[in-house]
Amino acid sequence: MLSLVDAARVEEGLSPLALGNNPAAQEHAEASLAGGFLSHWDLEGHKPGMRYSLAGGYQRNQENVFRSRCCGGCSFDLEASIREAIELWMRSPGHRKVILDPTHRLLNIGLAWRNNPLRGEYVFHAVHQFEGDYVQYSALPAIDSDGRLSMTGSLRNGATLNEGSD
Repeated sequence: MLSLVDAARVEEGLSPLALGNNPAAQEHAEASLAGGFLSHWDLEGHKPGMRYSLAGGYQRNQENVFRSRCCGGCSFDLEASIREAIELWMRSPGHRKVILDPTHRLLNIGLAWRNNPLRGEYVFHAVHQFEGDYVQYSALPAIDSDGRLSMTGSLRNGATLNEGSD
């Protein structure tokens, strides 16, 4: 899946992505398969960024979700299902924009499926969780008892801070 995303990005003159290690995409793919739903929201009411943060993420992030299924007379092919997901996402303006966002640096991938070859049935879920990689925190953001936000770290991958003007 990463190589297909990278091929689409390189074709548009963008840099390829590295595989991320945040488990939120895999957890969401498994939960949506088990729960029988397709949504950016999970059954606990968490949105993508919330799941990503709860799983230890702290960068800018975006998500794509996909489901395919067959209820009889089909055979499951994981590689074909992955290609189908990428093709559908690339035909959808919103999903395509997420895949081709030049600020993304990492891609976390979640894949889950249930296959019953004797009945010719399957359900397949795929989740992309894209993230930036621009801040290296030495102390993660925190809000103190007075409501002040503090964080310590450094910028990376060409990121800069712009100071506001009056």
